[in-house]
Amino acid sequence: MVYPVGQFVDKVTILPIDNFIEDGDKILNFTLDNSSVSLGYPGSIDTGKGIVITLTDDDCAFTFDDLDGIAWSGSDNVPASQAGPNPTQISTLFDGTNLLMNGLAFAWLTDTSYWDEVVVESEPVIVDMDPVTGEFTISEQFLANTTWNGAPQPTYSISADGQYFSCLQLMVVNYTLYQGGSVLRQFTETIEY
Repeated sequence: MVYPVGQFVDKVTILPIDNFIEDGDKILNFTLDNSSVSLGYPGSIDTGKGIVITLTDDDCAFTFDDLDGIAWSGSDNVPASQAGPNPTQISTLFDGTNLLMNGLAFAWLTDTSYWDEVVVESEPVIVDMDPVTGEFTISEQFLANTTWNGAPQPTYSISADGQYFSCLQLMVVNYTLYQGGSVLRQFTETIEY
């Protein structure tokens, strides 16, 4: 950039664009040439002629293999009126084709001070995750069969969306729980490993 003689103030706008690729920090060097004007604090003749800005890489690459066999813990946002929040334990698996999640919504279902059901049959749910951004969806699918006081209850299914923040090893899951085909509850689980 060239600034006209006599112009002592100007702006340079830097708009970083996240590329979702772990590719290291970016260093920007700004130097004034052919000028008696300094950048920043006064000092020796060379001080203030340049400034260095570092843009820190905020991406942490991951693969689905990295999420295989992970035990997550955290809590849900169940309100106190329903004896929440509940501590959660969820696991993720990668079977070579699908990323799977097991235990989602179980903390609320099995909370002995509120819903108090016993899971008698369950399957991990299939997670459709973008391997670059970590954003994911879970299409509505079977979750579990339960009993309450020994009596079988209508079948549960679940759908969800959320995001895995790989740098933080944190996942936020917003789920809708269905019972017998109707929406029963919507909660969020925040988990980490």
